[in-house]
Amino acid sequence: MYSEKYNKSWALCIGINNYIHASKLDYAVNDAKEISEILINKFDFSEENTTILIDEDATKDNIHRHYLSYVNKAEIDDRIIFFYAGHGHTIIGNRGEVGYLFPYDGKVEDIFTLLRWDNLTKDSELIPAKHILFILDACFSGISITRALPNGSKRFINDMLLRNGRQVLTAGKANQTVSDSDGPIPKHSIFTGHLLNGLNGGAASTNDLITANGIMAYVYEKVAKDYRSQQTPHYGFFSGDGDFIFNYKGPINPVEKMGLDELYDIPIISNNIIENKYGLLEKVKEYLADPKYRIKLDDLITNELKILIGNLNKDNFPAFERTENNIREGLKCYEQITQNIRTISVSVSYWGDRIQKNIQDKIINILCDHLNNSQKVPAVGKYPIILQMYCIGLPLLAVNDYEGLYQLLNLNVVPYDNNTQSESFLLTYAKAYSDLDYTKILTILKEHERQYVPINEYLFKTLQPMFEDILFLGNSYEQLYDRFEILLGLIHADIWGNKKNGRYWGPLGRYAWKFTGRGFGSINPFSQLKNEALEQKNNWPILKAGFFNSSFERAQKTLEEFEGNLLNLNWF
Repeated sequence: MYSEKYNKSWALCIGINNYIHASKLDYAVNDAKEISEILINKFDFSEENTTILIDEDATKDNIHRHYLSYVNKAEIDDRIIFFYAGHGHTIIGNRGEVGYLFPYDGKVEDIFTLLRWDNLTKDSELIPAKHILFILDACFSGISITRALPNGSKRFINDMLLRNGRQVLTAGKANQTVSDSDGPIPKHSIFTGHLLNGLNGGAASTNDLITANGIMAYVYEKVAKDYRSQQTPHYGFFSGDGDFIFNYKGPINPVEKMGLDELYDIPIISNNIIENKYGLLEKVKEYLADPKYRIKLDDLITNELKILIGNLNKDNFPAFERTENNIREGLKCYEQITQNIRTISVSVSYWGDRIQKNIQDKIINILCDHLNNSQKVPAVGKYPIILQMYCIGLPLLAVNDYEGLYQLLNLNVVPYDNNTQSESFLLTYAKAYSDLDYTKILTILKEHERQYVPINEYLFKTLQPMFEDILFLGNSYEQLYDRFEILLGLIHADIWGNKKNGRYWGPLGRYAWKFTGRGFGSINPFSQLKNEALEQKNNWPILKAGFFNSSFERAQKTLEEFEGNLLNLNWF
């Protein structure tokens, strides 16, 4: 749906010093003008698409009219900034606090004359632009924020451009006083002064990228610690999870078939008060911390499995049609309904002991049973099996638990293809992967249409936020991901080569184009793992765990055969 780029950039900057029915402010107009100038001069916003509403021009009707004009003017790959500097107002309703912006002609005693904040957020659903960032130099409450990225997290640049996002940063809450002056920059508020410093490079990541998440973390830190400040900014997403990028320089993908991308950092702040988006994570950690909670952990997994299977049985998915929107929506449905069980799996595999990890066998068996008992499951219906393999297996690799990985891949399950004999989970996973790959439905997604291994590229981006937020893997994520996919392919090839038909075949991954495309300067993870095996021989931890029947000669044979498969791909 979205492209790895921005098309047009729009800005609506509002600053009100002189109100008809409210107290005067000193520097709100300066703030709005300076923000508009930095957007034009530094971040390639055009003057034509940057609107400034000052004092008497910033009436309720005028603000709303200009804002809603984006419904028809903006396109899906556009970005929009809504900046407001002025008074805020909060009213207590039956369901809590309701926040308002105070236009030039607003009256406290006449609510109709104020701009209700959640009306602006609801109207943003009508605007097709993929990224909208609201920056409000005002204090009021009633802002519903679903989450913010944990500080110190990493995200992929291109991936953020493929996701919808609605983000907000406010100067403070209703019970706080916003300073209209005395900021770090003369004739600007404390909030906007630090915001301008952040936009001028203070909030840049290690690769000089300035994003909304980076700005929000930077401004929060600076304003909260400013000795002149009595306010604490409020920030996060209220819809979607795409990150607004200020200094976008173009897609990082010179070779379309290779899923190249670059990670950027969310700045670390010392006091992050935003709640973790994974609501049950703390409960899982509590159960893992003490063996006496083993039964509670089992009960938690059982309950989440019942909910998951119930959702899988419901008509939650769009009719299977080979259209981009339909496929994207279908994949997202599976990702959403498996979110909780995958969060549990990542945590248990990473922090759990052997008994706790073994409880996860139930998850795999139930998912396989569901497929076995369901009729005419489309290939995409096997996607939860694939997701679960990565969410249990990759964290095991992160803690070097090769014994746990051996148990996972060799777990006996009932296959979903009407075969009465049990088989290893790895073989079932490989069938699910092959069935999905055969349909080529991932290539219908615009960003994956020309890639060598579209399923693996899609999973690489889709799973990264969860692994980053729970485990904080940073730059090691890609290395672990490649190593995990190599082991899936190698071990499957070993089973086929020695027990099936003598053909050393296994599912491919991103490592395959890194092997065949060595001239592009990518690290070659397959050769690294092969050299590791040849150097350590019988002391190789993977052999000690039981893989390749604990035989170095057998492992060496499989490595050579599989390497031959990679050499014959002829991708370049």
